[in-house]
Amino acid sequence: MGQSRLRIRMLVTVLLAAAPVGMAAEIIGGLEDMPGSSGLEASGDFNDMIFELNGNVTMDAPGGVLNNLMPGVVNESGTVFWDNLSGDGPDMNVGFCLLGESTCPLTGAPLGGVEYLATPSGGSVNNVTFDATGTVTLDLLAGITKNTADTLGWYLLSDPTMLHLLIPAPDSAGETVSFAPGGAFALYSTDGTGQIYSSISASNVNESPDQQHFALFTDPPSTVPEPSTGVLMWLGIALLGFGSLRRRRR
Repeated sequence: MGQSRLRIRMLVTVLLAAAPVGMAAEIIGGLEDMPGSSGLEASGDFNDMIFELNGNVTMDAPGGVLNNLMPGVVNESGTVFWDNLSGDGPDMNVGFCLLGESTCPLTGAPLGGVEYLATPSGGSVNNVTFDATGTVTLDLLAGITKNTADTLGWYLLSDPTMLHLLIPAPDSAGETVSFAPGGAFALYSTDGTGQIYSSISASNVNESPDQQHFALFTDPPSTVPEPSTGVLMWLGIALLGFGSLRRRRR
């Protein structure tokens, strides 16, 4: 293989690796409001607030991969960081909710075709950010918690000290709010006892920087490729074709 062709292929690989991990019409989130790790729920059941983001939203999660959410995956084994026994009862973590199990009914969620975000080994992705073009709508789908002080909001990465509250306490399923971040942003939640949980876990307040309190899922289009990945893929094909054309002319 010639050096020019090798360089082109390396460039394509780098471009594809730089693409956002997911882009979807809907991004679904499950929040864990318990600080630290509890004996029963391990790193959490992530059903305390379940919400949905709609709009032209991209999710950037370095080190994360998207996997199909299937019944065989959700078995309370803890293999995936959110798939733990719940203090609310059997078959009640966020995975059961999104699968539409009768133990955890969830009105309005896109049941079927959902993918979950995790590391290749099933661990949490601790640096999750978002970007959006135009207005984003957040729907609060459900919440199974005794903590009525939970809140949910967002902040710009360029101004992390300015927190924008979306769902105040006490939250109520069925609430819908819209916002236009105008740049890269992260999600946060407060629990009323001094903790602030961020989708960038290193920015947690009064909590471990390695404890991710957001479990993220997507409901991707079934046949349409991710726009950013698709553009990069066609760019890669064009570059490879250009390299082949140069060799033929020589």
